[in-house]
Amino acid sequence: SPPLKGRGGFDPDPAMRFLKFREEKKRRRDRQPGGEAWREQYPEPNVEEVRETILSRLDAISRHEEPKKIAQGWSKDEDGYMIPPGWVRAQPLE
Repeated sequence: SPPLKGRGGFDPDPAMRFLKFREEKKRRRDRQPGGEAWREQYPEPNVEEVRETILSRLDAISRHEEPKKIAQGWSKDEDGYMIPPGWVRAQPLE
């Protein structure tokens, strides 16, 4: 059997390796989504800000796609909605 180190036959090396391993594991966990460090870096967003961001992006996509659709024969109805080529209302507006 290997000789025992330290006082009283206790070898501190395995314990120190374990503590180092545990600390590194905690550090990695904190950097992952949901970890403490992650939450500090990326705080929970305001719902209204998220809503505005989504609507802004959708508006940008529409502005980008609209000229292409118009060139392909799409049109706009009286409310501004894009209507595909060949589409007609089943009943006229009253």
